[in-house]
Amino acid sequence: GAFEASDQIGLYVTDYVNETTPMPLQISGNRANNTQVTFDGAVWTPEQTIYWGNAKSDVYAYYPYFEAITDVNKLYFEVATDQTIGGYEASDFLWAKAEGIRQADGTVNLEMKHLMSKLTVKIVAGEDYIGSLPEDATVHLHSTVTNVNIDLENGSVVKDPYSGAKSINMRNLGIRTFDGEKAVVYEAIVVPQMLENSVPLLEINSKSVS
Repeated sequence: GAFEASDQIGLYVTDYVNETTPMPLQISGNRANNTQVTFDGAVWTPEQTIYWGNAKSDVYAYYPYFEAITDVNKLYFEVATDQTIGGYEASDFLWAKAEGIRQADGTVNLEMKHLMSKLTVKIVAGEDYIGSLPEDATVHLHSTVTNVNIDLENGSVVKDPYSGAKSINMRNLGIRTFDGEKAVVYEAIVVPQMLENSVPLLEINSKSVS
């Protein structure tokens, strides 16, 4: 999905010590430190002007914006357990890095990557199924860790080993058509992780039947 008006990203800019050696990303002392940048539907505007240095810079961006970050190598993030309304978008952590940029290069191109995983569930009619698909069903994804530590310097993610598994209420996209076949589609943003064996994973509830 594309960014919408009033979306906000965080921006860091670091300088190079010389032509080949970039400064590491730090909590402060960078050329730009977690500058809030707001989208109006057409243009991104930073809350304060960021000036170029004489040499090259690396530019880091992430979404959604955090006002207070205490560790750029260990940002604590949590995907929503209720992803039915708003929680899905808020869970979709995006990250980008542009390396070795000079003022003469013009506009900085930041290609956002999804750092979380996505699970899609499609409910389709079996051969002998008669009737309509259950559009009002709720689908829960069980036994997943929802907390994660994110390294803003390299975009790596590690699930939080100290938080227990939780259940996620997946968002309902309604009926979609795939290769001419109708399906009710559900989605959830999930922290990348190895899932345990022999634990409940998906639960579908429709008309009080689980």
